[in-house]
Amino acid sequence: MKRIPRSFIFRSFTFNPQKGHLRFTYAVRFKGEADMEFAENIHLPKKALAKDIPEALLKSVLQGVHLMLGISYYKLFCPPKVDLPYALSREQAEFWTTVYRKGLGEFAFRNELDQRKFAKFPSGGKESRLRRVSAVSFPRKNRSLLGIGGGKDSIVAGELLKAAKKEFDGFLVESGPSGRVVENVVRVMGVKSVSVKRNLDKKLFRKIKGAYNGHVPISAVFAFLGLLNAVLYDYRYVIVGNEHSSNFGNVKWKGEEVNHQWSKSIEFERMFQEYVRRFVTPDVVYFSLLRPFYEIRIAEMFAGMKKYFPVFSSCNRSFRINEERPQLLWCSKCAKCAFVFTLLSAHLPKKEVLKIFGKDLSADENLKPLFKDLLGEGKMKPFDCVGTFEEMQVAHQMVRAHGTPRSGAIKKGHVFKTQQASVPAEFKLIGMENVLLLGYGKEGKATQEFLKKKFPKVKIGVADQKECCGLRPRYCLANPSGSLDGKDYLKKQADYDLVIKTPGIPKGKVTRPYTTASNLFFAGIRERGNTVVGVTGSKGKSTTASLIAHLLKT
Repeated sequence: MKRIPRSFIFRSFTFNPQKGHLRFTYAVRFKGEADMEFAENIHLPKKALAKDIPEALLKSVLQGVHLMLGISYYKLFCPPKVDLPYALSREQAEFWTTVYRKGLGEFAFRNELDQRKFAKFPSGGKESRLRRVSAVSFPRKNRSLLGIGGGKDSIVAGELLKAAKKEFDGFLVESGPSGRVVENVVRVMGVKSVSVKRNLDKKLFRKIKGAYNGHVPISAVFAFLGLLNAVLYDYRYVIVGNEHSSNFGNVKWKGEEVNHQWSKSIEFERMFQEYVRRFVTPDVVYFSLLRPFYEIRIAEMFAGMKKYFPVFSSCNRSFRINEERPQLLWCSKCAKCAFVFTLLSAHLPKKEVLKIFGKDLSADENLKPLFKDLLGEGKMKPFDCVGTFEEMQVAHQMVRAHGTPRSGAIKKGHVFKTQQASVPAEFKLIGMENVLLLGYGKEGKATQEFLKKKFPKVKIGVADQKECCGLRPRYCLANPSGSLDGKDYLKKQADYDLVIKTPGIPKGKVTRPYTTASNLFFAGIRERGNTVVGVTGSKGKSTTASLIAHLLKT
């Protein structure tokens, strides 16, 4: 007799701060039979919690974790209704409905389900619409938690943060015995870590009559656990290493794009940022440091980090829970292995790549169909954390050119260009090779001096509408750098990773990712823990600013 699920129940959660133990409980209600109950336990690191955490803030964070962890149990039967022990606002309910629908997109496709019929999260009715759900201010130390998963992306993010002299600790989620890879990466990186142990209900690993199985948005789970630990242990930022490539989906299903990496995409990132800012706290910010880059460019950075070659792995089979794992760090059979093999082959000598993988994957006849899928010549993009067809094709071009440095047409290809990202101004220049000062007046020159001092390795270009004195640049004593370009000055943007524009240039004329000197200034003030007093108006600003300065000094 077929089981008929009625509803999925978010029962309760408990938190024991002394033991660092969290317990989240759930149940599936069926027609004509007893509820099936589940419990998940989270064990926090043995560290002193931040003092005086507001009760309302802790409650809202734990509610979010409760709802997010529940997706692993909801998917077993996908009941048409969810029951909650607390009220959500309409906007919160919409957020959770979207996370479950899009986060289970691949799961729905593989099980031939209609994700549009998944349960919609209820808001609290009229009372909830009248009651404003507010975020709680709770300023955190200006330091970061970096999610470390064992692969090249989190390694590159960590090394970039170290080079920029940013204070951060690693953030690890242990779900099984695969922790050796991550622990080795943390050891080589030489950073402290905050490690969380996640014990899923053992029923998930048994054969359950009538239950579905499949992919869940694990990066979304890590995002909420990272938020929880930032609040508990006093961190301002939760940083991940998700790249621009993760924004591209695999297949259309029931009118919606299915993306294996949806919870790594910028869509989820922005949704989560807004949810935290509005309903949890404005004082913890989640973002991806590598969002401006395609994976092929991240691989280029990683190619110079040889100390990690013997320990890193992003092969998903190395991280399976309660399943057989390959004895080596790479299984050399999956799409992830084939993709990373190709990207590294574009930037490293062949002997280095063979040493990492133990064999030449490109010569394996059994992998030819997989390589075709990765190149866009097969049925569809594989369901794995792999990049776009375009960057795979460019990597192949580079391999055929014997791994020569990118130049000419390859260098101009869009997969090596930076993309728009939700990176805070304080981190905006990290990973950038070159920066263009768009406008070269007093502010532009001051910004140039600032960049030379703080980012000495970044190449700085200048573009300005003025033509100076009309002399050719190398003969012009006022501007020997030849940076003033006349009416075509805007075209120079195409060759730069980041633009720092002057206020006089409308943002509509900026064609590359950009920031401003003001944003960099405010970020520097925040980084030092200082306060900004802003004075605006058409007249009297100098007088008012002088008076404020006098009062503060006095």
